[in-house]
Amino acid sequence: MSDEAATESTSTPDGLDEPDRSLRERIRGAVQQRLSPSTRSLLGQYALVLLVVLLLVAGAGGFLIQDVRSAPDTETQTETVSTWNPVGSFDHSAEVQRDTAVFAAGDRLENRPSYFTTITPVIEGTYVLENTGDVEADGVVEVELVFQAVEEVDGETFVHWQETDRLGIEEVELEPGGAHTVDFEADVRTFDERIDEIEAELGASPGNTEVFIIAETTLEAELGGDRAFDQRTDRLVIDHGDDLYSIDAELTGASPQQATVTTEVPVEQPTERLYAGGMLLILGLFGALAVGVTRYAGGFSLSAAERRRLTYARARSDYDKWISHGDVPDDDRTVLRLATLEDLVNVAIDSDRRVVESDDNPPEYVVVVDDTRYVFEPPQAAVSGDAKPHPGPPQEARFVTSGAGSDPEEGRTSTNADATGSGGERSAGREDEGTTNGEKTTEDAIGVDEIFEPDDEPDNESESVSPPSEE
Repeated sequence: MSDEAATESTSTPDGLDEPDRSLRERIRGAVQQRLSPSTRSLLGQYALVLLVVLLLVAGAGGFLIQDVRSAPDTETQTETVSTWNPVGSFDHSAEVQRDTAVFAAGDRLENRPSYFTTITPVIEGTYVLENTGDVEADGVVEVELVFQAVEEVDGETFVHWQETDRLGIEEVELEPGGAHTVDFEADVRTFDERIDEIEAELGASPGNTEVFIIAETTLEAELGGDRAFDQRTDRLVIDHGDDLYSIDAELTGASPQQATVTTEVPVEQPTERLYAGGMLLILGLFGALAVGVTRYAGGFSLSAAERRRLTYARARSDYDKWISHGDVPDDDRTVLRLATLEDLVNVAIDSDRRVVESDDNPPEYVVVVDDTRYVFEPPQAAVSGDAKPHPGPPQEARFVTSGAGSDPEEGRTSTNADATGSGGERSAGREDEGTTNGEKTTEDAIGVDEIFEPDDEPDNESESVSPPSEE
């Protein structure tokens, strides 16, 4: 024998090497010991779907792991190191200059929306500049009394004339959180006189006259190493009349400024997502591998005997509502043996009868219709899994090889002329295989002669039982 021939592996008739065949048999045997036939039938039917689901689970686990591992180790954070927000406001008051029924001379009215021109003609006020930030600031505050005549022209304010009287100017230095005040006062009784003088000089009274106290502020501060500036204009409008004058503050809105620094800080990765991804990946891969190997090895397949037992069990469960327990004594009625329990249930439905199940092992199912006794006997292998020969048919029995309808004569029948026995009793053993003149045996008639074949080779096909349709 040559070396090449010596190295050739031994192959079985199905094309598999002996080691491969032995491994498949061991896997199949291990699965069949641990899983019931019904479970294996279900897994075999949905093996591909289960395989896809497990691969998707593994993919989801891999995605979680990749997402965690690809996340940056650091992130950019912006931190505010200093802030600056100058704020201006007005406080005002007026002193009562003579006694009245409701006010005494010397009383001070403070921060009112309006004052009395006759008894409180002098408005006294304070402009307050606050540094609400955390940096130092310095600058100049100038407070002026302004007279002007304005008019709206094409949606814009046109100033006909304007005159200003300085009430105060001060340099300010503000500490963080500090404040600076500038005091002022004005006699409202002189406003009309001054406006009349200006209009007399002009020889005209154009537009509308306005009187207000304005505070213009210019500040500078060092913010985060850079110079920052703030300019604001706040007004205290005085709407004067013969009896009352009203006060209304118009303040510049806040414009906070801040200095920030950018830093890189480490990011703590969510370990729970990493662990969850690993578990899903392992579960999915190992599950898919187990399903694939088991399916390849035929672990989900059922033997012929297992299929028969499973089919019989499903049929018995599906048709339970048409079956009652009892015993029908043997008599001289014509006996028709049906191939399946479904056929017998159809006969019961068509004839409005119940199926009677005996307590024998295997049980016998009987429907009695007039002079005919319809019988179904499940093969022994379908009940207990033992491949024992089925007893011969009773004397002069006919065997229906197709589903029974309402008329039993419509089915194809065959008569066993050589059947022996008396009084409907079963013979003790099976007749010799085959009959002369083309006659069918009992097993041929009911389509179950395969139960006497060896059940070693599994079959991947699965049988399903559909419930009969009621007419």
